[in-house]
This record gives sequence, structure tokens and C-alpha cells, in this order.
Amino acid sequence: MGDTISYKSPKGAANPGVPEPLRPETHEEPLPNDNEIIYDPPPKKKSKLSQQLAKLSKTQKRLITVAAVALTLGAGYEIYHMFTTESTDDAFVTAHVHYIGSRVNGTVSEVLVDDNQSVKKGDVLVRLDPKDFNVALKIAEANANN
Repeated sequence: MGDTISYKSPKGAANPGVPEPLRPETHEEPLPNDNEIIYDPPPKKKSKLSQQLAKLSKTQKRLITVAAVALTLGAGYEIYHMFTTESTDDAFVTAHVHYIGSRVNGTVSEVLVDDNQSVKKGDVLVRLDPKDFNVALKIAEANANN
């Protein structure tokens, strides 16, 4: 809106406001004269942001660019993760719980299955420490020999 156009017209011109046609013999624009339209655009005002960016060094501009790219990638990953995973705080699980017990007392030395691992009848689940059984065996043998 602040652009200014001024027009100079000579007194007694045949067509005021119309520029002269190209000269046929040279195909050049006419020489400047008083029928010329002068366009003088206003000087461009820089915003505060562009003035501040002009003052930054190349290193600072690169750091800002790297930070912007990192933020964009991080936000993209979070959005992707949000739409591709399911989470809940109040989930219910249907499960079959079976209690197991051994026929003898003893200390467990090794557990052979992991949590939520399927097992079949006859699979070994744990190993008991044999020290207690060896002591009981020696006592039984000593009693049998007497």
C-alpha cells in the first residue's frame, strides 16, 4: 500500500500516460523522456527476528538448525510411538494358576523355567539341593547296618 508511482507528462503530449512504442529500426526501448513512469518502492522493513538472525554467526545458525531438526525428529518419533503402541494402567489378565509342590522337603538350588513359560506334565521345574538327601541317606544306611 505504501508504494508510490509518479508520472511525468510533457505539456502538449499526444497521448499523456502512454509510454512511447519501441523504435522499429533498433528494437530498443525508447530513450528516457518526460513521458516516463517512475516507480519508487518504499524501503523494506526488516522484522526484529530477521535483524536478530542477521547478527548471528554461522556456528550459531548451524546450532539452531541442528536443534530444530532434532526437535522435529523427536516429535515425529513420539507421534509415531503414540500411534503404534498400546498402553494401559488398568489391565486385567485371564490366567490359569496352578500350585505345585514336591513330595520331599528341600532347598531349591536351581529354577529351570522362566516366568510365563508353558510347561507340560513331567517337565523338570526345579532342582533341589542334594546335601540334605545325602545326609538322610547316610543316616539311614548307618541305622540299617546296626
